[in-house]
Amino acid sequence: WIFSRIPFPGDPNPTMVEMAVKGDRDPDNPEQLDLQNMEVLLQLNLGALGPLRVRVISSQSNLTLRFSVHDKEKRPLILKDLPDLVTTLQTSGFKSVSTDVRVEAVSEVSLIDELGPLREIERKLKGAGQTPRLDIKL
Repeated sequence: WIFSRIPFPGDPNPTMVEMAVKGDRDPDNPEQLDLQNMEVLLQLNLGALGPLRVRVISSQSNLTLRFSVHDKEKRPLILKDLPDLVTTLQTSGFKSVSTDVRVEAVSEVSLIDELGPLREIERKLKGAGQTPRLDIKL
């Protein structure tokens, strides 16, 4: 997993967007991830929607988008814009785009706490007096 935290100006309170990316290396260019086979997790807290988690999985020319919100009343806000998003992604070259909007507990803890392999890396960085930050150029 590649993990990054990005400050996000929220109104009235700023928040943090967390992103985790997992994928195989591109066989033709090992410095890059294979964009045809990867997974991206985003977690943020938006004022209008509250806590939101988005999981994007690409597999060959297929794309799966899973949105998780904590409040069932927020689900329709996401559902209403999904047809346009699906159409845009299909015209971008994805053969299949599937979506799901779930109402479930969206953890307030960091994604890094939920992604096992990253927890040990963060502990080692903190123990060495470094700021836990894992970035890679894609």
